Amino acid sequence: MLTRLSMPLVVLSVLVCLVSTAAADRIVRKSVKTPLDGEIKDISKTEVVLEKKAGGNETVAAGDILSITWTDEPAGLNIARINENNGAFDKAIEAYRKALEGAASGSDGLKADLSWAIARVLGRQALGDQAKADEAIKELEAFRTKHGSHYTFYEAVRLLGELYLMKKDFVKAQAQFEALGKAPTPDFQMASKIALGRLAMADNKVDDAVTAFDAVIAMTANSPQEVSQQLEAKLNKARIVLGKNQVDEALALLDEVLAKCQADDSRLQAEAYLRQGDCYRAQNKEQDAVLAYLHVDVLFSAEKSQHAEALFQLTKLFTKLAQPARASEHREKLEGEYPTSDWAKQIKAAA
Repeated sequence: MLTRLSMPLVVLSVLVCLVSTAAADRIVRKSVKTPLDGEIKDISKTEVVLEKKAGGNETVAAGDILSITWTDEPAGLNIARINENNGAFDKAIEAYRKALEGAASGSDGLKADLSWAIARVLGRQALGDQAKADEAIKELEAFRTKHGSHYTFYEAVRLLGELYLMKKDFVKAQAQFEALGKAPTPDFQMASKIALGRLAMADNKVDDAVTAFDAVIAMTANSPQEVSQQLEAKLNKARIVLGKNQVDEALALLDEVLAKCQADDSRLQAEAYLRQGDCYRAQNKEQDAVLAYLHVDVLFSAEKSQHAEALFQLTKLFTKLAQPARASEHREKLEGEYPTSDWAKQIKAAA
């Protein structure tokens, strides 16, 4: 049964921001539900230091930051955040750019965050529409150059690598993923190994990929972020195992990912449900596969790359199940929302 209990916690963080009237900067963390209020004093690649309203300083690791709201935010910024969370990326980009224009006299931290928001949304959008990859890469490269000490620096590096990988520019992708591995914290080092494993998969170096994923799985996880990286390694290993037709083993790995992943990690959940659907298709369990792919369509449509693939699979499955109306519905959604994607091109070619 589809459930909204797994909707991303970022929705909660947005709602918290909407009802907050305190004149303070606010950090919402992944690991702790209670937000931190105060004044941000320092920002680096690896952490943010906040002077708490209650007294004393709190240092928050970059990888643990879900969101930051600023005392001097321009009006309407939360609408941009909601649009992004709902997958309305064009509206979000427009609103973030308008907010950046209106923040000329705002703090450097706010302006850097707005620049990151624009680059991030362009990147997320491009993952579902390769035609927009060059624009996103240009924006991310500019952000990385101008804001080399921002707490999202390594996230920007990872997103750049993913875009280069999508374009099959393996040399540039490898450079980004290796740069990610130079981060001083274990979560980003684990992310680097996973990304290099995915690069090896794309280059048909399966053994190298397995080695990378197993290395992450074998590491000790001391934080929620590190646990999340281990789950992503297991998800990617499940893809390899499935490719070897070891479906039960793949399903066991995916079940663990879905059972243990954080509720705010929408990308990981979307990918896990996609691969779960692939497993059920391999077992000729079409109804179970439909349910898995529908999780992506209903709950995680903001994850554009995974959503496009889910719509493609749903179109094929409903055709196979002799449900032409539902097949047509998902095909129209695929071609309407992702007209230049490889998935839309495959559907058109098969028609």
